[in-house]
Amino acid sequence: MSHHRGGILTYDTVVIGGGPAGLSAATLLARARRKVIVVDTEEPRNAPADHVHNFLSRDGSTPEELHRAGCEEVLRYGGEILRGKVIGLDEGFEVRL
Repeated sequence: MSHHRGGILTYDTVVIGGGPAGLSAATLLARARRKVIVVDTEEPRNAPADHVHNFLSRDGSTPEELHRAGCEEVLRYGGEILRGKVIGLDEGFEVRL
């Protein structure tokens, strides 16, 4: 799903963070046939919570279940997920990992 240009991977969108908002945005973009990658540290802030509430059709799920379902949606539509940490953004919207 990515273009290679001189060893550089090119995406339409890089989503930084694989929480509910990031995965939702990535799913929307992937469904619109955009080349999208989610960069996630896999260190969720909601990990201590027993359950997640106020998510349509996911109320009462564990944080892990919600994250897994979100990742599956992104991948189903051709998006990519990378475990990593963004360490900088260069001029021209270049992301360094």
